Amino acid sequence: MAINVIKHKIKQYKRKYYLRQLVKGGLITLLAFISLFLVVVLLENSFWFSSTVRFILLVALLLIFLVPLVSLVVLPLLKILNIGKNISDIEASKEIGNFFPEISDKLVNYLQINELSAGEASLVSAAIEQKTRELNVFQFQQAVDFKILKKYLYAFIGLIFVVTLLSFINTPAVTESSKRIMLYDQKFKKKAPFEFLLQNTDLSVFRNENLDLKLKVTGESIPESVYILMENRRIKLSKSSNDLFGFKLNSVNSPISFQFEAAGYLSDEYEIRLLDRPELRTFSIDLDYPRYTRLEDETVSNTGNLLVPEGTKIKWNLNTTNTESASLIINENVSPFESKADRNFLLEKLALSDFTYNLQLKNEYGSNRSEIEYHVKVVKDEYPQIQIIHLPDTILYQSIDLSGTLHDDYGVSSVSLNYRKSYSDPFTRVRLLSNINQQDRKFYFNWALDTLALNKSETLEFYLSVFDNDGINGSKESRTQRFYFQKPDEKAIDNMLEEKSRKSEEKLDKAKSEAESLNDKLKELEERLKTRNKMEWQEEKMAEDILKDREELEKSIEELKEQFENLKKSQEEFKEQDQTIKEKSEQLQSLMNELLDEETKKLYDELKKLLEENANSDQVRNQLEKMQLNEKNLEKELERALELFKRLKLESMLGENIKELEDLAEKQEMLSQMDKNEDISSQQEEIKEKFKDIEEKNQKMEQLNQELKNPEPLQEFEQDEQDINKNLDELSKELEQNGKPNKATQSKQQQTSEQMKKLAQKMSEMQNNMEMDMMQENIDNLRNILDNLVKLSFDQEEIIDEFRQVRQSDPRFIELSQDQLQLIDNAQVIEDSLYSLSERVFQISAFVTREVGAINENLASAMDELRERNKGKAMSHQQFAMTSVNNLALLLSDVLQQMQNAMSMASGNPSEQPSLSELQKQLGQQIEELKKSGKTGRQLSEELARMAAEQEMIRQQMKALQEKLNGQPDGEKIGNSLNEIIKDMEESELELVNKQLTQRLIERQKRLVTKMLEAEESMREQKIDPEREGETADNYQRKNPPAYEEYLKARENEIELLKTIPIELNPFYKKEVNDYFRRLSEEEKQ
Repeated sequence: MAINVIKHKIKQYKRKYYLRQLVKGGLITLLAFISLFLVVVLLENSFWFSSTVRFILLVALLLIFLVPLVSLVVLPLLKILNIGKNISDIEASKEIGNFFPEISDKLVNYLQINELSAGEASLVSAAIEQKTRELNVFQFQQAVDFKILKKYLYAFIGLIFVVTLLSFINTPAVTESSKRIMLYDQKFKKKAPFEFLLQNTDLSVFRNENLDLKLKVTGESIPESVYILMENRRIKLSKSSNDLFGFKLNSVNSPISFQFEAAGYLSDEYEIRLLDRPELRTFSIDLDYPRYTRLEDETVSNTGNLLVPEGTKIKWNLNTTNTESASLIINENVSPFESKADRNFLLEKLALSDFTYNLQLKNEYGSNRSEIEYHVKVVKDEYPQIQIIHLPDTILYQSIDLSGTLHDDYGVSSVSLNYRKSYSDPFTRVRLLSNINQQDRKFYFNWALDTLALNKSETLEFYLSVFDNDGINGSKESRTQRFYFQKPDEKAIDNMLEEKSRKSEEKLDKAKSEAESLNDKLKELEERLKTRNKMEWQEEKMAEDILKDREELEKSIEELKEQFENLKKSQEEFKEQDQTIKEKSEQLQSLMNELLDEETKKLYDELKKLLEENANSDQVRNQLEKMQLNEKNLEKELERALELFKRLKLESMLGENIKELEDLAEKQEMLSQMDKNEDISSQQEEIKEKFKDIEEKNQKMEQLNQELKNPEPLQEFEQDEQDINKNLDELSKELEQNGKPNKATQSKQQQTSEQMKKLAQKMSEMQNNMEMDMMQENIDNLRNILDNLVKLSFDQEEIIDEFRQVRQSDPRFIELSQDQLQLIDNAQVIEDSLYSLSERVFQISAFVTREVGAINENLASAMDELRERNKGKAMSHQQFAMTSVNNLALLLSDVLQQMQNAMSMASGNPSEQPSLSELQKQLGQQIEELKKSGKTGRQLSEELARMAAEQEMIRQQMKALQEKLNGQPDGEKIGNSLNEIIKDMEESELELVNKQLTQRLIERQKRLVTKMLEAEESMREQKIDPEREGETADNYQRKNPPAYEEYLKARENEIELLKTIPIELNPFYKKEVNDYFRRLSEEEKQ
């Protein structure tokens, strides 16, 4: 029926209406509750209400939530479910009519007409039909408009956004406050801006043990200090990092409650629980030894480390407290003890091998504090032991010394040597010892290798084996490691020497660089101190660095000396060296030994003392000035040593190449004479390879020559080498094709041998020419230097004499100062020439460089004093400079004589070298001619100075001859006569120095010649060889000669005396002054 359709539409309207009411009520309820809850939460976060207030707030929140929930949500829900009274159809029709103007009150009228009785229905049926048709076109549900809910929805979304934002900004303000409101009956502490986080997961501790409490504080603000509150004490925790704190409780013996406090905030309360560990009071071990050992059983107490024979029964008896179980742990294998009465435990074990065990005790709380570890050593029949030291003969490679010790518990049955020369061969066994009934035995055996005929290509492999007397398990064998022995071939020797040479050169260059760096630091520190009255910490640090650098430099030089000594020994061992090369090597070694002098070491000790005494900057600067001179000398000596080392290496390489080429030529010649039926291709190829090695060495020699400051004029033999290489290549091809040599091949081999000999001859001639040219050039240069030194000495003497006659105010004083300055320039020229010469002449000792340094130092000091017009001090320094010049002239004169002797020997005419008596005779004749010449003044002084120098040189050689005669048969008698000759020479020197050209001097010279001839005749009659020296070990430590040490001490005394007493010095020492200082030195020794 139509009426049912209309009523159904009204019912749908009411359902949607109540649904809108339900949604609206829900939104309003949530808005009200969340808003009020947010307000309450924020208030609680700010004011931290009491439990009562929080309860009231919680009840209020619940009421505020429940009232609108029931009225605005539950009631509409019930009406949707048709529970309870809903709005009538008439009321709904009115609402629908209000929404649809077209309907107005038509729907209400329709319902009212429908309510008429059935009798009256026929009268209005037509009206109902018309109304029904008009109302069916409308959807009554559209009258419920959900758009009116938008404002509530937007408000709800905004509120959710606010809550979310607040939760994101300050989460604890929402969550923690909510928690406190919900748990209103619990007590909460006001939350600090940080949080106490106890890191200990377990607060249990065993009695009398320590407990480390670890606390971490997190939060926005970390307190600087945290305290622990316990037992009415407030103790500050130690801070290990920004947020980590710690506290150690020592020997806890009772339960403890504690809290942490920081910045007025307290943590939760914690409690430490006290536990008891199991403990071992005493224990004993019963040892039941095997019967065959015949040892008496015993019991040991309170010690678990045992030494027992194999098969011993061990029984442990433990007495414990607070223990529920006990275990024996061996390699993670657990064996439980049998529990007995009164906390006693028992365990038995058979000892068959060594083991380590732990005794572990347990109760419900834990185990013993630390597992007690013990060791049981089971004594078995030992394997024999052998320790060996093998010392191969590295000189002749003809034997091996074998020494060592043997050990076994019951003795050794045999010791054998096992060896083989090839990996494919079985070992050959040689019994060395047998049936040794001692537990320990030392042995020694010298194994001669000459019977093995070991070739350089073969490797000898060997080891020693020993067998014991084990009667139960059988004889057991022990072996040493395998050793290998091989004779080095020529190439290996060359490589070894080349490597040692390279390392020595690198060490020398390193020491030179360190010396340069040290000198630069000395200069820098001196410059800084010039502008400071007091040393600051920067200067002190620089001085300390200088001392450290000096120690490193000394260490480098000592290592350098050791390396060069090893290189020299290896060269002497494996290479045939020319006598000249040996002498130069010894001289270079002597130079290296003299690099570090005591005077420089003393200066550094004084600097260290000044730093310790906090001396002023002037004292330190003066000390640095002295040190700079010595360091500059050291730097020069290292540079010179490096140059001489390269030069010596060059000469050695040249000599070795010549020798190898000569040997190779002989080998090639022998190969040409071999039987034609023999296969010699491999030997010919070996000659070819060796010649290539010689070529490579020649190239290295060329490179080394270019590294020299003054390269040698080495000739190029490229064409000769090409010719030889061409023949060697053709020989290789012919032998490869034919297999065996023919007549043409042998002829070419002979030709190649001749080419090699000619090349070796050319290289030898080049070597001799180079050596002679250099010797002559060096001798000429040294003569010029000596002449300049003598002139320099006389010029300085004249300047000193003229200064004595002028006053500081005299204009002549300035002219003389300029002359002194010119003299310094002349000295510099001499120094440059001498240093350049020293880089080529091995005979010039390090003392020469030091004397040059002394000359420069005194000349510079004299010039400084002249600028200040301190004539006395200036003259003193001038005299010191002249003394050093004279010393230097004497030294160089001796060097010149050595160089002349060497050149005479090298030229092949040693017989032309005059004897000492002939030299003395020539000197006497020169003195006699000088007396007759009538020369005076400076010309006479120069001649007398030269003659005094020659007399000094002869005397020194005579003194050296006397020292060589000591220790030889009948040498003492001749030595006494030489002593008289030396004394006469000293008197002649004195008279020459003092310009006493008398007839007595001439007669003494004649007597000297006679005595020297008699001494020479005595030596010839008694067949005494002055060149023969006692044979001593090669390994010795070189020291400064005693005469040189005495000279240094005497020189110090001279300097102190000359500072106070002006002494008129001639070009050479006066005898009276030398005797005086000698007497002083002897008195000091006494």
